[in-house]
Amino acid sequence: MTVLRFADGQVTVDVSVAGTRAVPGSRLHEAYLEEIGRLTLGLVQAKGDSLFIGPVELLRFGPPKVTRAAVEWPIEGGIAARRAGGRFRIESVEGRLVASVEGYRPLLPLALYAATQLPVHRLIIRLYLLRV
Repeated sequence: MTVLRFADGQVTVDVSVAGTRAVPGSRLHEAYLEEIGRLTLGLVQAKGDSLFIGPVELLRFGPPKVTRAAVEWPIEGGIAARRAGGRFRIESVEGRLVASVEGYRPLLPLALYAATQLPVHRLIIRLYLLRV
């Protein structure tokens, strides 16, 4: 299931799948960093606290906050972000795995973002959640 909201130039997206078991926040963190390259066929790579396509930094995250059932990164910049702000969170809650981006300000105009970047984001995140 996907829930999408736009407000004041900010995007909030929730993607969730049914889970069969609780997944610790530490595993959600490790698995995301491991899987992003595989799920994008090597196109996107996690390096430190950033996601890259080749030498181009797509998104830069702040230090992750890992809890018993979640991991959350503040969004600090990168070429895909208009400016710092918002967060990316992955959590295991009530039999579901949920990935959410809240308060993200994409560089692209919202209509173009919704037609291009958003469908790719939703696909990759859904595949990640299903693999975890």
